[in-house]
Amino acid sequence: MSYEKKLMAMKGLLKKQPEQIKEAQAVDQKKLLPNQWESSGYERVETPEGLYFKVTTHYPLDFEHGLVKFSELDKLLLQAKEKFPGHPLVPHDDKRVLFYDTETTGLKGVGVHIFLNGIIQRFPTHFQLDQYLLASPEFEVPFLKALPFQLADTIVTYNGKSFDIPQLEVRWTMNRKELPPFPTLFQVDLFHGSKRLWKGLQERYKLQDMEREQLAFVREEDMPGHLAPIIYMDALRSNTTENLDRVLEHNKWDLLSLVALYIRSLQHLLDQSEQSNSAIEINLAKWLKDIKLLPHSKELYEKVTERYERQDIPHAYYYLSLLKKREKEYEESFELMKIASDELQGIERLDALLYCAKILEHQLKDFNLATNYVLQAKAQLLTLTAVLTREKLADYLLDLKKRDARISRKIISRESADFDK
Repeated sequence: MSYEKKLMAMKGLLKKQPEQIKEAQAVDQKKLLPNQWESSGYERVETPEGLYFKVTTHYPLDFEHGLVKFSELDKLLLQAKEKFPGHPLVPHDDKRVLFYDTETTGLKGVGVHIFLNGIIQRFPTHFQLDQYLLASPEFEVPFLKALPFQLADTIVTYNGKSFDIPQLEVRWTMNRKELPPFPTLFQVDLFHGSKRLWKGLQERYKLQDMEREQLAFVREEDMPGHLAPIIYMDALRSNTTENLDRVLEHNKWDLLSLVALYIRSLQHLLDQSEQSNSAIEINLAKWLKDIKLLPHSKELYEKVTERYERQDIPHAYYYLSLLKKREKEYEESFELMKIASDELQGIERLDALLYCAKILEHQLKDFNLATNYVLQAKAQLLTLTAVLTREKLADYLLDLKKRDARISRKIISRESADFDK
């Protein structure tokens, strides 16, 4: 039977119930042929609880993946810890940083096993990739015990908060009587970080899309990820690693890209990336604002307004204006929002005009100019009747009506006071 036909036949396993999958996967240890696995470079590790297989690969400290040099990592980590403590990309202490990725027999459920744990960590003389392979579901305990995680380690993943770590915790819980307590880990999930940094610049945020667009790395003849569990099951039965090698290579590329993408993300955070642009910097400044690192957000917005033409960065002026108002710098806040209102379009321009009217009325007390901005807002609202819901349109109309009437009363009151004098 050809290999392709074997894969198609084995796909039937994925439709069975978890108990059936485990039974189908169970392999008599005596049937494993270690000479075939070990001859392919798979180290057989014996423990009192059973065995697992391990493949270790070393990379020099100056290794390059795509356009990224791994030698940058230590310097960037030190600078990020010093300047941005508390940022989701930054480890919160001096514990180890490990990069982690898994391959599993399915997507979810207690019957799904992790069959490959891949970890990269930096040592004084090299980067080391360790790939741990599950020899059989009955030897899950030694396979999990082999993980080098320690209390408070920083674990860098790609969508690991939603998949890899929860799946690992499930397997740990299923074997909790034979395992120590699961260590508390500090997680850095680059999937969420990438969606913040490159918002609006990527059509998709899969790791392979990110590595192609942001790292200039393109995989050649990569194995589709959904075939990994089928190939693994086939490798257990055939006792050969010919196709399992491709699963390890897929996992290796995932991890190397994880390291490179983390370095690239830290470069952007520290304003040291040659690939930076106004959109990335505005995304980062807004991210800093959202996590309450306001001084850093303000500093970056100010840099953006100095580096780029105003017509290209109206959102930078908009958000910087909001930060200036928080610091009670009302004159500067108004001037910044005025620029934003000149460059923004649609509903965003309407909101900017209303903001100008508010700050002129309440803080700067320039009621005549406030009236002018109310009139501009009314004109802008007329252009949006086709895109706003009836409820939203009514809210804007009511706000403008009340604001216009209130400002008119204030103008009359001020003129009366001046007349009495």
